[in-house]
Amino acid sequence: MVEVKGSNDVDVCLARNHGKLLVNPVNTAGPHKTQSILETIPPVGPLDVTIRLNRKPAAVTLEPGARPVACDYRDGELRLTIPKVEIHEIVAVQTR
Repeated sequence: MVEVKGSNDVDVCLARNHGKLLVNPVNTAGPHKTQSILETIPPVGPLDVTIRLNRKPAAVTLEPGARPVACDYRDGELRLTIPKVEIHEIVAVQTR
């Protein structure tokens, strides 16, 4: 349903809440395997995100903050770019 390109250091979790599809890219960069405490986590991005949908969404924002994001819906795919992920972002897709 979702494809994210641009970094191997990103985990993606999907959820639905109040009529929205929530795509959660989580930054997993850094030496997690060798250090138990990380002082910093390097940001990742840009990330190219493709979400397969049956119809064009009513709205798409980056959360928190309902930040606008440029996107394109064509042939059942919503495409957008997240410029940078520090720790965690949410792509909120209003499907109704």
